Amino acid sequence: MKHKHTDFIIPLIIIGASIFLYLQTNQIPAPRFEPLGSAFFPRLMLISIIFLSLILIFKNFISIDKKALKEHVSVPPANKSKDEVIPRKIQYVLGTIFIWGLYILLITITDFSYLVLTFLFLFIFAWFLAFWRIRAAYHALGLAFIVTIIIYLIFGQFLKIFFP
Repeated sequence: MKHKHTDFIIPLIIIGASIFLYLQTNQIPAPRFEPLGSAFFPRLMLISIIFLSLILIFKNFISIDKKALKEHVSVPPANKSKDEVIPRKIQYVLGTIFIWGLYILLITITDFSYLVLTFLFLFIFAWFLAFWRIRAAYHALGLAFIVTIIIYLIFGQFLKIFFP
């Protein structure tokens, strides 16, 4: 399969911009009482972006059979016509916007804990993306619990950021 030049150029531009921004984090003044400093999180994100861009470049080197990829992506499910698949995608977009909007609204107007609302949001959103299947609810529940705990440990305990 012949690759487009943009498959390699765009990740390289992202890596270059990330390196430039990483070097700019040296200008962030170090606080006196924080062990990690204000530049820690931006540096962590920039290193993650560089790492993911390198993975993208590596992935582009691996050739994929174009015909198999085209059949996998463009063929609708066996029991649905192409006309039924497109409205389903619109439902996903509108449902995602609604769930995100409700989450943001509840965070700003209620006194519920940020972690409780985040847990509920992650659970409902993951279950929504899994077609509201009962079996997927257990996976969504586990995912929501684990991600909420990780958010609490990283931001609440490690970085000492207070939640609303």
